[in-house]
Amino acid sequence: MAGPLEGFRVLDFAQMMQGPWAAQMLGDMGADVIKVEVPGVGERGRNSGHYSKGGQKLMFLAMNRNKRSLALNLKAPEGISIALKLIATADVMIENFRPGVMDRLGLGYARIKELNPRIIYGSATGYGGEGPYSKKKGQDLLAQALSGLLSLSGGPGEPPTPAGTFVADQHSASLLAYGIALALLHRERTGAGQRVEVDLLSSTVDLQPQELAAFWNADAPITRSSERGHVHLGGPYGVFRARDGYFVLAEIPLKDLGAALGLPHLAEKYVDRGVAYQRRDELKAEIEPVLATRPVAEWIQEFEARDGWCAPVLTYDELAANPQLEVNGMLQEFEHPSSGTIRVTGIPVRMSSTPGSIRVPPPLVGEHSEEILTEVGYSAQEISAFRRAGVI
Repeated sequence: MAGPLEGFRVLDFAQMMQGPWAAQMLGDMGADVIKVEVPGVGERGRNSGHYSKGGQKLMFLAMNRNKRSLALNLKAPEGISIALKLIATADVMIENFRPGVMDRLGLGYARIKELNPRIIYGSATGYGGEGPYSKKKGQDLLAQALSGLLSLSGGPGEPPTPAGTFVADQHSASLLAYGIALALLHRERTGAGQRVEVDLLSSTVDLQPQELAAFWNADAPITRSSERGHVHLGGPYGVFRARDGYFVLAEIPLKDLGAALGLPHLAEKYVDRGVAYQRRDELKAEIEPVLATRPVAEWIQEFEARDGWCAPVLTYDELAANPQLEVNGMLQEFEHPSSGTIRVTGIPVRMSSTPGSIRVPPPLVGEHSEEILTEVGYSAQEISAFRRAGVI
C-alpha cells in the first residue's frame, strides 16, 4: 500500500539528528526525500558517533532511511542553480542551520517562497530565529540544561542528571514533522505554502507541561527524591531495587502496598498520597529492605495482582526479546550495500489504510545524484560536466 505522503517531494538540507530525523519520518510515510549533502564527505552526521558497521556510522544509518542522496556543492554558483531548480519541483524543504546561513547561500525563505509559493519551508534551530540566544550554538544537552529539564532528574543532593538519550532532538524532530504535515494539509485546502519553525529549547520546554504549570501556577517546589521519580508525585513513585535487579512502581494504594510487603501500618502512618509525597524519602527507606528480599518477577506479579502500576527496568538485551516490541513493529531490519544487515527502530505511527514502510536503506554519498538531476531535466552531458567541475 502507498504511504500517505506518496507523491510529495522533500528536500533534506539538514544535518545530524534534529532535521534528518524529521525528514526520515516523512520518508517513512511515502515521501520522496532527497538528501542534499557535500560531495565526497556527505553531511556531518555521516562522521558522528563512536560506532560504525561496514564503514558507515550507525548514528547516520539510524535516521536516514527512505532517502536518496544528491551530492551538491552549495558553495559553487552552479550548485545553487541546481538547488533552486530542485526547489521549484519540491513540496517541502528542511534545514537546521543557525539563523542566517541559508540566507547567505541564497536559499532563505524570503527568496524560496517567491520561487515556489506552495513550498513548506521547515526550519529547525537551537533557540529560534530571533532573540538573544538565536545566534548561539544549539545542542541537545544545552537545551536540556536551559529548559529546566536537567534539574528534575537524579536524587536529592546529586548533580543534575541528563536523559540517557537525545530527547530534545527527538521531540523537536517529531514536532517539525508534525508541523510540516499540518502545513501540507493547509496547502491542500488553500494552495498556500508557509514556513514551519521549531527549536530545541521550545521543544524541551514542551516536554514539561505539567511540571511547569504546577511551578508557575501553584508555586509548587521542585524537590527531587531518593526515588528518582517525578518531582510532583507522591510515593511510592520511582525506581526500586529488588533482589536481582530494578523495577519501577508508579502507583498503588498504600493499603495494598502494606499488604504486599507485610507492613500493614503504612496506610495509617502515611495517611494519603499527599503525606506520602511529603515523606516519600522516608517511605522509600522503609520499604526498600523488604523489596530487596524477592526477585523482580515476583514483585511484578504481586503488584499487578493488586492492580498496581509497575514494570521491570529492562536492559537493551531484554527489550529486544520483549514480544510487544515485535507486535508493534518497532524492531526492523534492512540491508545496506556496505554495512550488511542493520537493525533499527521501526515506525511508531501505525495507519490502517496508508501505513509507513522502510523501502530503501540510508544512501551512500551522492548515490542518486545522476538519477535526481535527470528527473529535473539535466542531460547526461551536463551531469558529466558538473561532476568534472566538482559541483556534484
